[in-house]
This record gives sequence, structure tokens and C-alpha cells, in this order.
Amino acid sequence: MNYCSNKIKFIAVDIDGTITNKSNAIPNSLLANIRIIMGLGIKFIICTARDVDNTLFFLKQYFTIQEISHFGFVTSAGSDVYIVNIVNNKVSLQKIYGFEFDLNIIMSDLRFKTFIEENRHKMIIKKTAILIPFKNKNIAMRNLKKIRNKISISPLKAYLYNTTLVLSLKTINKNRGLRVFMDRYNIKNFEIFRLADQGGENEADYEFLNFKNGFTVGSKNKKEIKKCNYIINNENKILKGVIASNYFFKKIIISLGEKT
Repeated sequence: MNYCSNKIKFIAVDIDGTITNKSNAIPNSLLANIRIIMGLGIKFIICTARDVDNTLFFLKQYFTIQEISHFGFVTSAGSDVYIVNIVNNKVSLQKIYGFEFDLNIIMSDLRFKTFIEENRHKMIIKKTAILIPFKNKNIAMRNLKKIRNKISISPLKAYLYNTTLVLSLKTINKNRGLRVFMDRYNIKNFEIFRLADQGGENEADYEFLNFKNGFTVGSKNKKEIKKCNYIINNENKILKGVIASNYFFKKIIISLGEKT
């Protein structure tokens, strides 16, 4: 598996489950490797379902203001895109793309009436999506299949995030948000690695990871035909979570070190 390339200039990376462990923290060894990669001239684009305030608050616990100035941000699952400026030694975010849709599109659609009424008590209303948590993934999957039959010709999409069913517009996803950033800076697909913790067709990051340089550190379904890759160690073992991410970053450091 080719984790490295001398043409790579950016790494687009998820936060939760990708660079964070079960304690929602970035391990010190992984943090050190991110810093080494940044020092080698590779820039990071944070691509997350978190909103921008939560994202920035989290990163400030680990990175200096100067380090954060080298990040790009694709937040709220791709609905907001920011570049970073430093003004008076403070982070200033410049929004270069933003999208928000009217949730009544979902709530008032008669095709969803029964489903909405059954699940209204557990719905979490966000700026760009409706979240419906279930007890386990099997129940969530059954509801996903039920709702997908109703949205096949609508502008809506449905997918799973762990045990949560997410309803939003098809125009909102991390890949589209990342594309805004890539178009602005004329970044080609072969110049960017994509790293996230999902990659299955029923999951949030399917479109984001479905590229030759897309790598999953989580739940990829082997039966699905797509381009995103597992991260495999020297013993041919599939790695997951921050262990996979750290292995991935180490391989990049070794590769770039050999070319300098």
C-alpha cells in the first residue's frame, strides 16, 4: 500500500475517531507526528462534523496560534469552509463558503410524516441536519433503509453516524466542502491525502474518502466496491482509529525524510 508520495501537499483529516482516542484526546505521539509533518511542508485541512467554534476550541488545546494558522477548516459536515488569518496574535477565521438549509424541507414533506411523528421525541435539530439517535446500529440501519425508500427522488440524503441516523441535503457533505478549498488553491486530487474513520456507503464519509488517496481508519465494508483504502501494517494487519492514523503519519514522515 502506497501511503506516501512526493506530490502530496495537503492532508484532509477528520477529528473524532481519527486523530482522537476513546477519551476524545489527541495522543502525544500522534500530535508529535503531525507537527513533524507540518515542519516538512505538508499542510492540514480539518474536515469534521463539528461546528467551527467547537473545532477551534478543541485544536487550541493542542496547537499554538502559529500552528493553527497553517490549517484549513471544513466544518459542520461540509457546510462551512474557512481559511485562517492571524490578527494581533489571534486567530481570525475567514469564511469562504457557507450553506444552511430550511429544515422544514424535511419536516413538512408528507413522505416523511409517519417517520417524523414516530421519532420526533428523539430528534436533535442542527443547522444543516436532523439527527435521530437509536439504541444500536442494527436498529439505526433498519430505519435508514426505511427512510431511503422515501428519499430516492428527493434532494435529501440519509446516512449513519455510528448509531445515529442523519437527514440532510445531498448538497452538504465533507467532499463538497473540501472541493471549495481545493478549487480556491488549485489543489489536485493527487496532491491531497484524505483520512477519516468511516468509508462505508451507508456512512458519513463515503464521498469524502472515495478516492485513490482516501484512507479509512474505521468501518469500511469489504463488500463495497470503492476506492478508499484500509491502513495495513507490515504484518498485513488492518489498523483502526488513532493507531492507524499514527502509523499512516509515520509512513509519511519516513517517505518525506527519504526524499529530502
